[in-house]
Amino acid sequence: MNDLNSNLIHVYKSADPLMQMSQMDHNFENLNHSNNEIDLNILDLIGQETKEEKSQYKYLLPKTTNGQILIAPNHSQANHFTNQFTPVQSPSEAQSQDKSKKKVDRSKKTKLEQKSKSDVRSDSAQGSVGLCKICGDRASGYHYGVASCEGCKGFFRRSIQKKMQYKCMKEGNCVIVLLNRNRCQHCRFKKCLEMGMSRECVRFSNNSESNASNDTEKGDREPKKENNTQIVDEANKITNSTHKIIDTAVKQLAICDRILSIAQSHQNLCPYTKINREKNVYLSNKKLISVQVDRNKFRSEKEIMDVTKEELWRCFTVLANQDAFKIVEFAKQIPGFDQIFQNDQILMIKSHFFKVWFLRIVNLFCEEESLKKMCLTFESGHSISEDQLCTIFDENLVTLMIDTRKYFNQLNLNDIEIGILCGVIFTTTNEPFVNLNHEESYTLANKIRNDLLEALRFEISNKLKTSDNDKDDGAINNLIDNIDTFLKKISLIGVLHSENLQNYRTSFNSSKVPNLIGEIFELGKVY
Repeated sequence: MNDLNSNLIHVYKSADPLMQMSQMDHNFENLNHSNNEIDLNILDLIGQETKEEKSQYKYLLPKTTNGQILIAPNHSQANHFTNQFTPVQSPSEAQSQDKSKKKVDRSKKTKLEQKSKSDVRSDSAQGSVGLCKICGDRASGYHYGVASCEGCKGFFRRSIQKKMQYKCMKEGNCVIVLLNRNRCQHCRFKKCLEMGMSRECVRFSNNSESNASNDTEKGDREPKKENNTQIVDEANKITNSTHKIIDTAVKQLAICDRILSIAQSHQNLCPYTKINREKNVYLSNKKLISVQVDRNKFRSEKEIMDVTKEELWRCFTVLANQDAFKIVEFAKQIPGFDQIFQNDQILMIKSHFFKVWFLRIVNLFCEEESLKKMCLTFESGHSISEDQLCTIFDENLVTLMIDTRKYFNQLNLNDIEIGILCGVIFTTTNEPFVNLNHEESYTLANKIRNDLLEALRFEISNKLKTSDNDKDDGAINNLIDNIDTFLKKISLIGVLHSENLQNYRTSFNSSKVPNLIGEIFELGKVY
């Protein structure tokens, strides 16, 4: 970088004196956070592990046991009734509680206890659903949304079908257990509802009762047999809506996890987010880069223009090299990106680097009042004017960059959405110059991209949500369409930039550029 053919490069600070080329080189080198970072290459960056531990986000997930998500029924008076995540009292315990109110025949009690013990052993052996949530008897399955016995199932069905009106002889708070469940129909029916039995589910039942006069006693003592197919069908109908709710919640948690992960990476590794721009003192004191050439050393205007172009190109690569380290690190932190074959990771970073770099810095590609021209400002506060960009790159590319910047303003995207779009661009595979080595890399990259697009729609939906769903859908779809158009413009920028790079490889292959940016752009000499 010290062999500069005696050319001078100067940095302006309004009307400040010119700086010598060696000073400018020193300033550019100091833009690195660490002097030894310049020796790293893209393979080192992709292969190395992040030293600092990432912040972990913890969510309030549904409680699980044995891989099953537990959902407690909604109780109207939850504080007065049994917690659904604690065991229901056994029949023997219920007998002791009821003993003060009613004496039970000892022989009958003995038979019931023996039956209860036998049922418990049977439950353990057969892996049943447990005890009835209503009376504590052995449950035969999930009926109308609740684990219950045949007796309580039949009682609830008849009560609904016949529109029975019950009345409690006491205060409406009778304890319902196996031994006394027939004494107060009012409190038994009340407990059925409180435990979660659904009136609507009775309509799906295919078993109508024909004898209403003696069904209650007979149903309690001699449960009717149903075939397994009917039980499974009924359970599926009852739990179907619940499963949909659970699936939706789990899916949204996964989407939120992707959004949080990529938003954190973008905020930490992009110096051009709103928060980072506000904290950067250099951006309030911008410095325009200028190149001056000793004309006496050159014979023609073309030679002078070529040298000027080469030096501006070198300035650009030094400034962009600072962003390169952070962009490569960001790519590594895209959820799932590290699962792609390493050589394909490198190819994707090389193919999409310039587009991602432009999207990150686009908010600082704006018109400067003092110059009345568009300027591109870097993290260090150094700016390159529109005219200088036209010297470095083809004019068509610069014009497209300006047009894309104006279109970007209309989208009104926040930093989270910009971060997600950076991930979307990095995982795009259906563009020129993206030729991966493994078919699995295409499959995985497309999946990651689709997941990120889903996260983008979710983020946009939350931002635009109002009370009018139809209006929301229209606004969301319109913004998604506009973003798709924006991505096509970004893609075209990448194509034109690749053509420009080919010219640089031919014309300025001997020009020294920083190590990492040189490898990404596949240039000749690096340092």
